[in-house]
Amino acid sequence: MPELIEARERDLLLTVTRGDEMAAQFLVSLYRASQIADDVADGDDAPGDMARLMAVIFGEICINPFYLAHSTELRQVILTAAANWLQATRWESQDQHRQSYAFVWRESLETVAVAVAEILGGFEWALKARELLAEALYTGDQTETFEEWRK
Repeated sequence: MPELIEARERDLLLTVTRGDEMAAQFLVSLYRASQIADDVADGDDAPGDMARLMAVIFGEICINPFYLAHSTELRQVILTAAANWLQATRWESQDQHRQSYAFVWRESLETVAVAVAEILGGFEWALKARELLAEALYTGDQTETFEEWRK
């Protein structure tokens, strides 16, 4: 797995995926693609980022064995997360009410990890994975608050 994520995040993904390396790698690649796409959308992209984005999508995700085996289920959740992200970008500069939704929707990609957990372990495991992800990503000192994000 590329070292794009910290060891604790890698461990979390391996827990969520029940040790399935290809499923965890799929999630890492999807996360990396989303970060590159976000940089491009925000104008923070570096030269070559569009080519890197295409390389991740077509050179990693589309050939990942876990993705290939479950692409029908995964495509729907990925497209929903993408639609949520797009709506979040439209509302992030609106009134506070809309911004509060944008703050949540911008993190919709993690629902793909919950879907992966469901594929690998059923609904009860997906519920446990959802809890593990929430605790790891949204608690603690390094969590960005709504107020910090608005600045």
